[in-house]
Amino acid sequence: MARESVVMAMRVATACTVMMLALCTRAWAGVWAGGVGGGVALTPPMGWNSWNHFRCGLSEELVRKTADQLVSSGLSKAGYVYVNLDDCWQRNRTADGVIIPDMQKFPNFTGMISYINSKGLKFGLYTDRGTLTCQKRPGSYAHEKIDAKTYASWGVDYVKNDDCNIPHGGDADTDYGHMFAAINMSGRPMVHSVKGSEPIEKAHLVANMRRVGHDIGDNFASMLSLVMEGEKQNLSQYAHPGFWNDLDMLEIGNGGMTLAEYRTHMSFWAILKAPLLLGNDLGKMSDDVLDILTNSDVLSVNQDSLGIQGRLVKSVATDNIKARRSVVALQCLHSAPTQKWTYSKTTLQIVNQETGACIDGQQGKGQSVTGPCDDTAASQKWLVDSKGGIRMHGRPDRCLDV
Repeated sequence: MARESVVMAMRVATACTVMMLALCTRAWAGVWAGGVGGGVALTPPMGWNSWNHFRCGLSEELVRKTADQLVSSGLSKAGYVYVNLDDCWQRNRTADGVIIPDMQKFPNFTGMISYINSKGLKFGLYTDRGTLTCQKRPGSYAHEKIDAKTYASWGVDYVKNDDCNIPHGGDADTDYGHMFAAINMSGRPMVHSVKGSEPIEKAHLVANMRRVGHDIGDNFASMLSLVMEGEKQNLSQYAHPGFWNDLDMLEIGNGGMTLAEYRTHMSFWAILKAPLLLGNDLGKMSDDVLDILTNSDVLSVNQDSLGIQGRLVKSVATDNIKARRSVVALQCLHSAPTQKWTYSKTTLQIVNQETGACIDGQQGKGQSVTGPCDDTAASQKWLVDSKGGIRMHGRPDRCLDV
């Protein structure tokens, strides 16, 4: 992994790791005020998305209330202006192929959009480059032109384009290119967000943002693994005004992390110039969560007009052996010392070659971590069975699982 540039340090308390991220000094030749970038997303988009908290449990009442809460809480003033519906807003198509909203959920769909706009907010929605969305609603495959035209007539400002249910022979670059061209021909500027199936080298030609990796989970390991995935791919070189590396929606406020971990989550997304799309229930948001989301110093880093993404230049463990770390599955790197393990047939322990720490099953806690090796600890003893499973010694019903 390349390490270079000016160092910005952050301490990740729960991971006991100091990550130093650098702001590159190069500037892009153009600021994409038009042309391929479409004049949108010149800074990372900020707003709210329905998926992380509500999944398919959408309603017009919920969306209108969310728009109200964005304004009344001060979030819209801080820059969170997009109200984005994820999957499950659509129902079917007319005989002419026009997409139809789910009228049971949204009895006055266009009126809802007008209401959102009346609050000074923008509206976004979800589609899929396949024949069906991930939740089996109509996708945009072979309907890109009519969908973009329909979106423009509704006043849509943002299109999230997923990649489920792809026809045989489907190609991400081609499919996303069709939608991007259709958006440009619609006469209305719209942010186009695509998945990681689009090659990163070409993504800026068909989109304004591209997903880095897996769907985020509301836990520290999932959040941190997305940060590290972006670093492994060296994605900072591709970020610039008009195109951003999308780490997925924010989980801040959903309850799966501590406030310290949520602050770290927010700080990473800001430094890495990721879009800031809230994924929580704004009606149940605490003051502490609101403070994290509206920290002006953090937001100014994310929204800086130069659009230069930070990057990891050094990782320093504060105490490799004593610190307890979660055992997670990340992309395999032969050069990563933290991914090298030794199994002792004598002590039955699995030891990390970099830290000298042992995997500890923490009996009764349902998770595996690394910690100081203890030959007497039953939760550190493992047996490899005939089928390749790694079972806890004395607890054959418990297997090591990442």
